[in-house]
Amino acid sequence: MAGLDGLLTEHGIEVVIKPHPLAEQTIPHGYRSLTILTQDALERSMVSLYEYLAAIDGLITDISSVWIDFLLRDRPMVFAFPDLVQYRSTRGFNLEPYEDWVPGPIVSDVVTLARHLARSASGRDDYVEQRQVMCRRLHRYADTASSDRLLDALGLRGSSSGNDVRSHVDYARESAESDVTRPFGGEDGWLNRTNPEGCSWNCATT
Repeated sequence: MAGLDGLLTEHGIEVVIKPHPLAEQTIPHGYRSLTILTQDALERSMVSLYEYLAAIDGLITDISSVWIDFLLRDRPMVFAFPDLVQYRSTRGFNLEPYEDWVPGPIVSDVVTLARHLARSASGRDDYVEQRQVMCRRLHRYADTASSDRLLDALGLRGSSSGNDVRSHVDYARESAESDVTRPFGGEDGWLNRTNPEGCSWNCATT
């Protein structure tokens, strides 16, 4: 972990780890570029996970389906999956071959992970086309009107309950359109505490 923190700091990258809500995960004090984002911290800040995801520069994940939602941001992803072979032989994947579906590099060690993050931080993005292909395949809509369509389908448009939902929908749309940067203090999302010019990646296991 210390080695990864050093590599990230060298390249001006901050990785914010969002564990599963039921998982307990801590990082010892002293790390400069690794941070834990707990569910409690999200709730105290009154920022949802998806508002947070709108503000980050990239995503590190494994088997979590969060990458499908993150496709709508069209930002880099890395799939950290050291036990891919074991997972395939035990639980198995819904999408196979898995390697052909995920629009990002699959890494199995810390050094390779850091190398891909550094490439991205330098402006290199080798998976733009793959992300766009997957987004078209997995998302029928790529706008901010899905809640409107849901209200219409439920017949709630204009009703009192629909109006209550409407206020939340409007807030979510404004957040999405502004990249939800205000809670994080900068135009590029969650600013690195030690390097405000750096980029921020989220490691999500939710």
